[in-house]
Amino acid sequence: MKRILTVFLFMTIPMVFTFGQKQYTPPDIITIPHIYLYGLDFTFTQIFGERPINTKYLRDTLFGVFSDRFIKEAPDLFRRRYEKEITVIQKPFVKPVSQELVPYLDSTTMAGFIRNYPLKETEGIGLVLLVKRMDKHFHRTDGAGVFFDIASRKPLKIYTLNGKAGGFGLDGYWWTSIEAMYSRLSWKILYNPY
Repeated sequence: MKRILTVFLFMTIPMVFTFGQKQYTPPDIITIPHIYLYGLDFTFTQIFGERPINTKYLRDTLFGVFSDRFIKEAPDLFRRRYEKEITVIQKPFVKPVSQELVPYLDSTTMAGFIRNYPLKETEGIGLVLLVKRMDKHFHRTDGAGVFFDIASRKPLKIYTLNGKAGGFGLDGYWWTSIEAMYSRLSWKILYNPY
């Protein structure tokens, strides 16, 4: 009898823990009233330029400045256009510039990134803007806006984005492209939600 009870408990415990968590789907991006905004991820950012670019300065200074600015400016834009309650998580993912090139941001690659995020939230939908490539030759930044289910860490929707760079100074030049990326993302959500 003890064996049967033990086997029953081992089979039901996982069901109890997953029973209360909702599994989100892409249509929930539009219907859910609340989104967690996790900021910018520079983990696999590739930097290309006509002249040598000081990647140490970008990594140590500008990526932090960009993340702080994004956390301050982006939520208001998303609230206005998207009409959602946005919770900003003050933990931008600023990591060293990688030498590894990620050719295509598919859901498997993104799931690997998201699985490694140190998240305290256990349920809901999260949004992160991944900066993939900053290219001075083409005057643009490429990346992706990724909505994901926080409980399963599964990407729900990946929006491929790019933004034209321009402006005064190194920070202004690149910030313009990141700003254009998240502005485009807010429009894509409205007109191409699934």
